[in-house]
Amino acid sequence: ETQSNPTTMNAEEDGSMLAEHSPSDGHKVQRNVISHEDLFRTEAADEWPDLAEHTWILAHKAIAHDLEDTSEALERMANEVELESWEIDLMKLWWSRCAENIVLHHSQEEEILFPYLRSKMDIPSHVSEEHEALLALMPRVAKAFEGLGDSTVPEDCLRLIDQLEECMVPHMRGEEIAILPVMMKHFKPREILRIEREMVKGLSPLDLPHFYRPFGRDMETKREHFQRSKGKPGFVFDFFASKAFEEYDDVYTYAIDVLKAPHKKGWLDEQRMMRYASNNRGVACVPGGAHAPGLDSRRASATITPAAPAPVPV
Repeated sequence: ETQSNPTTMNAEEDGSMLAEHSPSDGHKVQRNVISHEDLFRTEAADEWPDLAEHTWILAHKAIAHDLEDTSEALERMANEVELESWEIDLMKLWWSRCAENIVLHHSQEEEILFPYLRSKMDIPSHVSEEHEALLALMPRVAKAFEGLGDSTVPEDCLRLIDQLEECMVPHMRGEEIAILPVMMKHFKPREILRIEREMVKGLSPLDLPHFYRPFGRDMETKREHFQRSKGKPGFVFDFFASKAFEEYDDVYTYAIDVLKAPHKKGWLDEQRMMRYASNNRGVACVPGGAHAPGLDSRRASATITPAAPAPVPV
């Protein structure tokens, strides 16, 4: 006998909140409209770990951070009279990493997570429709970044990033509102953990540190979450994953940090050189080649300018 599921119906209705959270023209996206504490204050939530560190929410936070940081860097670049070649190169490098993460995240939702969830619940139809619209925008964004410094200017990229942010942040928030509470009602944490581990298999070494961006540089919290959510012992993180974090920071975190605050470039370059010297037994190595995928030696030499020891710039 088939019965209607009032919880699933509510999930469909909650999806309509996307429209309510969409920003007005000319305004930045309003984040954190509803707290996760309020959203998940249900009996089912008692069985789940801290939802602020739920894998799905972390993935959404990472994407939101990427878009916000990219927008901030582009706003700064748009106000410059003239851009250095290293700024253009690093912005292209940074966005290529962000775009790869966005496409991977939405593809894994459609190909792995949602089919599994549909075994016990409904997924609002508008979610997949929004995925199609968001992914259709990505080639336009990619073309703008590829032409940066030639056929396009920072303002062109900024308009597209703002458009992407205005669509994607409410979309991700709408997914959390419409799907997560229902998922918590119909699935046990161990069931979702099983499918999350399946999704992890499709990650490259540099996808993991990107995913953990919301934790900043708190490696202990990253390690604990890695052990809990990936089902791996701590030594796996220490001896394998931690190397990916170092590489990610020396290439991509460096890129966005210096793009947002170029006055810190000398200090950031020095810190990066010191890390490479330490990791190579005192031999100072320029990040590039096999050490830093995505940066060839020519680009690396252009972006590394040794500076005299200095305190952290304000």
